[in-house]
Amino acid sequence: MNKKTGYLDGLRLLAMLTVVLIHTVSGVLTGYIDSPMMGTGQLYFYNSLKDLCTIGVPIFLMISGTLFLNPEKIITIKSLLGKYLRRLVLALLFFGTGYALLEIVFNSRSFELRFLWMAFKEMLLGNSWGHMWYLYMLIFIYLFIPVFKAFVNAASKQTYFYVLTVLFIICAVIPFIRENLGFYLFLSIPAVQISEFGIYIFYFLAGYYIHQYFFEKDTIKKPLYIVTILLGVSLAVLIFANQYMNLGIYVSYNSVITVMLSLIIFAYAKLVFGECRLSGKIRENIFGVYLIHTFFINLLYKVCNITPLMLGGYVLLPVFVVGVFLVTLMTVWVIRRIPPLRKYIL
Repeated sequence: MNKKTGYLDGLRLLAMLTVVLIHTVSGVLTGYIDSPMMGTGQLYFYNSLKDLCTIGVPIFLMISGTLFLNPEKIITIKSLLGKYLRRLVLALLFFGTGYALLEIVFNSRSFELRFLWMAFKEMLLGNSWGHMWYLYMLIFIYLFIPVFKAFVNAASKQTYFYVLTVLFIICAVIPFIRENLGFYLFLSIPAVQISEFGIYIFYFLAGYYIHQYFFEKDTIKKPLYIVTILLGVSLAVLIFANQYMNLGIYVSYNSVITVMLSLIIFAYAKLVFGECRLSGKIRENIFGVYLIHTFFINLLYKVCNITPLMLGGYVLLPVFVVGVFLVTLMTVWVIRRIPPLRKYIL
C-alpha cells in the first residue's frame, strides 16, 4: 500500500475505547436502570453515549477493509482459511464457549461436566456474551474477502463510489426513513433483507475507498473540509439532543447518523493522528482486549457490585473505562505469553 497507514493505529485505540465505553454504559442501563443512583440526567447521558459509541464497530470494519483490500496484500484461499478465518473461529470456540459456560455456572451456582457441552451448543446458536456477535459477523465478512478484493482490483473509482452509494441508500437511508418517518418506500422489502448485514459490507468497502481516494490532490477543497467537520460535530450534538429532547431518532449501526459520523471520523483521522503509531504491545493486543474486556466489566458489576454510578455516574465513568482497558490490556499481554494462544487465537 503506497499511502501511509500509521493513522490506523490511532483509530484502533479510539474504536477500542468506544467499544469498552458502550459496554460499560450498556451494562449500567441493563442492570442498574432502576437503581436509586440512576437519575434522569444520568439516564439521558448514558443512552447518548451508547448511541454515540456505535461508531466503534464501523471504524474497526473500515480499518480491516483498508488493510485487507490493499491490492498489494496477497491473500490466497489457503491463507484466508488457514490463518485469518482460523483465528476467528478458534477465538469464537474458546471465548464464546467459555463465556457461555460462565453464564451457565453463574445462573446455576454449580458446575457439572455436561455444562461444557451445553455451553458449546449455546455458542453454536449464537448465545454467548453479547459482544461476541462481532466475531460471527466478521467470519462471514472474511469469507467474501476474495470477492471484495476482485471487485476493488477491477473497479474504477467511479464504479467503486457507485457501489458504495447504492449500499448506503439501501442499507442506511431507506431503513432510516422507515424507522423515523414510518414511510415504506417501494425498496423497503429488499432493504429489510439486505440492510442488517449489508451495512457491514458497506463499512468494509468504505474504509479502503476513503484511504485510497479521499485525500487525492485537489479532490477535497477547504470549504468541504469545513462543512464535513461541522457536519460531524452537528451529528454528535444531535445524538445527545435525541435523548435530552426526546426526539425519538433511530440510532444503530445502519443509521444514517452513525454511518456519516463514522465516515467523517475515519476520513479525518489521517489529519488528526498522522503517522503516530501505537506501541506494538498495544497494537498486537487490541483484538484480545476486545475479546476479554467484558469479563472485567461483568466481574465489577456482578461480583464486586462496582459501577460508575457510585460517584454520580459522571466522574467515575472515564476512570472506569480507562481502568478496564488498561487491566484488560495487561491481562492480554500476559495471556499472549502462552505460545498456542498467541499463535492461534490472540
